[in-house]
Amino acid sequence: MTHKEVAEALGRVQLFHDLKGPIQDPTIRRILDWADWVGPESPDVLIIAQRGQEIKDSLLSSVPEDFWAALVRDFVEQTKSLVPYDDAGDAWVAANAAVWQAAWTVLLVALLEHKQVDVPTDLIAQYRWFARGRWPCARNPSAASDEPSGYVVL
Repeated sequence: MTHKEVAEALGRVQLFHDLKGPIQDPTIRRILDWADWVGPESPDVLIIAQRGQEIKDSLLSSVPEDFWAALVRDFVEQTKSLVPYDDAGDAWVAANAAVWQAAWTVLLVALLEHKQVDVPTDLIAQYRWFARGRWPCARNPSAASDEPSGYVVL
């Protein structure tokens, strides 16, 4: 996958454009502000990061780490202006976590599609939230991870 293809993958979704808009489905758990996010060490957040790493390690093991890191870095640079990203911040800054999660999600989907590998349904569910302009910021443990209601969203 080239940097041009990364830009094309990014162009397929309008990230973060509808974070605070209404959601008609009452089964969707929401947070209403960045400050409401539970943080990266919450089990319901950590499971998303661990699952992304698992997908990358198992389905994309042939992708060199330096190439992956460059893709993620480029993606973050291209998208961080869409949210209150803090260049001096870390994963505890909700907007930073949102951008990094978007990078992993969109890039994993793009790379899997590029390699003609089936995209796991839970990754598709996250991707769909990002494509709707939302941030699937945590798992909702009372629902399946491949369902829209399987995520808490901003």
